[in-house]
Amino acid sequence: MRKNTKNTAKFGKLLELIYNMKLKLMGTSHWPELCAIDEKARQLYEIYKNDNNSPADPNWKQKRAHGFLKFYYKQQQLKK
Repeated sequence: MRKNTKNTAKFGKLLELIYNMKLKLMGTSHWPELCAIDEKARQLYEIYKNDNNSPADPNWKQKRAHGFLKFYYKQQQLKK
């Protein structure tokens, strides 16, 4: 999952819904299951928050486009 504002907002909304559900169901038989769901969601959020999922080279898109243009140019030269 890529780190961006939209995904962070989704995690925030999920954790808020779980919190509100825990308040409603406090003291019922559903409490242990809800706590387990909350713990898993928080673990996933921590993994998402601490993940460094960025490419090693920030200019990888430009290099890829340049490589494609060189290939295309060679193909056009072969046709002539």
